[in-house]
Amino acid sequence: MKIAYSPRAIRDLRNISAYLKPRSLLGPNNVRVAILTSIYQLSIFPEAGAPQNTQGVRKIITRKYRYLIYYTIDHGADEILVITINMPRNSVSSPTNDAPMPICKAEVSINHRRIWEGMGERVLRP
Repeated sequence: MKIAYSPRAIRDLRNISAYLKPRSLLGPNNVRVAILTSIYQLSIFPEAGAPQNTQGVRKIITRKYRYLIYYTIDHGADEILVITINMPRNSVSSPTNDAPMPICKAEVSINHRRIWEGMGERVLRP
């Protein structure tokens, strides 16, 4: 399955990286690898996440660092849409707590391999 990111998920990834950079030299890259590994595994096992109260939304938790990744599956388009990624300390919030997020193919068709460009020297390329 293809992976797509909502504008909110992209913003979340950038915020996570910005939060970690001043706190650790290796932290941003280690967390980046953990998150992208979990998302990549979804392309192989899309039903792996736990269903949430909001219809069609599922959640996985990264093994290391416990980041929460909310996503939906579009079987017709053979695509997984990553809705949002929450830091563990923000785990009380969910994708439904904020205003509705527009989901548009033009907004989310970002290449999975480019998602971390500009956020560090090393980029994970699954």
